[in-house]
Amino acid sequence: MDQHHRPVSTLLVVAAFATVYVVWGSTYLAILFALETMPPFLMAGARYVIAGTVLFAVVRRRYPGRLALANWRAAATVGCLMLLGGNGLVCWAEQYVPSGLAALMIATVPLWLVLLDWLLHRGGRPTWQVVVGLAGGLVGVYVLLGPAGISGERVHTLGGAALLLACVFWAIGSLHSRKAALPAAPFLATAMEMITGGVALVIVGTAAGEWPQVELEAVSARSALALGYLVVFGSILAFTAYTWLLRVTTAARVATYAYVNPVVAMLLGALWAGEVLTPRAVLAAGIIIASVVVITTARRKSAARHAPPGVEESVMPVGPPLVAQKTRPLAEVQPIRSMEPNVFSLTSWLGERSGNGRPYVELLRSGSLSLGVYRLPAGGTDPQEPHDEDEVYYVVEGRGRLCVGPKVHEVGPGSLVYVERHMPHRFRDITEGLTVVVVFAPAEGTALAPTGQLTESSCR
Repeated sequence: MDQHHRPVSTLLVVAAFATVYVVWGSTYLAILFALETMPPFLMAGARYVIAGTVLFAVVRRRYPGRLALANWRAAATVGCLMLLGGNGLVCWAEQYVPSGLAALMIATVPLWLVLLDWLLHRGGRPTWQVVVGLAGGLVGVYVLLGPAGISGERVHTLGGAALLLACVFWAIGSLHSRKAALPAAPFLATAMEMITGGVALVIVGTAAGEWPQVELEAVSARSALALGYLVVFGSILAFTAYTWLLRVTTAARVATYAYVNPVVAMLLGALWAGEVLTPRAVLAAGIIIASVVVITTARRKSAARHAPPGVEESVMPVGPPLVAQKTRPLAEVQPIRSMEPNVFSLTSWLGERSGNGRPYVELLRSGSLSLGVYRLPAGGTDPQEPHDEDEVYYVVEGRGRLCVGPKVHEVGPGSLVYVERHMPHRFRDITEGLTVVVVFAPAEGTALAPTGQLTESSCR
């Protein structure tokens, strides 16, 4: 049997979900333990530099093509936004805010994603269900940070403000990553983000004068084990499980970690760190989690209404709260698992869907192939690297050149080009905005990596 058509083990799926739920929920407690004898920014910087270097060393062998400076710039931008601005502020805030409440505040990221996508990126106007979810989420934040009239101590003001700012940074980074010139391989892109974001954290920690606080002999065993846990389990194992789940099940199901993580974090904080679950915290948790459920389910239903007939579409996950998310634009349309014919109008689909500024949007996927649309503006730069799959490009509109190995081909409407797997190729000299239908065989990201090295070419 073809390896791409083997059924997925239910036990593996359950284990992967358990890993994402429990490990990412427990990272908040691990941060709290690590901060007992380590300064926040240097600790977070060490976590991501180590994890990113290990991940880069492993995946780079699968994707040995040349990395452009634009790829590193994009990774640095996303890494600084999500890991320095997002995770760095979470670590700083946990000096003053209980780990469970920190996780609860970060659970509001979907709210900020919807708002900022609408306000800054011309995303779709929120439906009334999303508006209700947004309002509920803001009420939950007010309950958590508001006046002392509600039973239970209010969250530390500066710590709470830092967590809200972390959510905004994470949301901006997530939205920016959709159109950034990142490598096509999600693991490689994430490794680069971890390395650059980790270096930025170390620089900020140095500027904040944290080095005098670093005394290796004073680092407790619990803090050292917590840092190791964050590197191995929080930043590598859980992310691997998360990315694998995105390939074998719907993104909407994977996004349920956003509901579960804060509950896990609050329970672990109460059990292992003596954090008190006050009525204020429980009430805020109920409101915020319910609001996240309303928003994500409303967006999924809205996406399904606009999907082509016979195609299941899902909402994009918000990204794991304490590890760089899969930054390659996720497939807006989930894999077609039915054996029945799926017929749709490509012309209508192209006219109705813009991809929200993302260069590549996947339309369908099966084990043997995947199909999507790639858009590049006039004068734009093609960031793609060689793929592990055979590809066929069909140019719907636009004009430019396609460099394949040492050869350069003029392309325009109606051009059909086959590119062999592992062959360096790139669009360039784009005089009119390109819209290109791309077919991968087997499905993108499912082929085995080459054992040899790619040769240099004129595709730069």
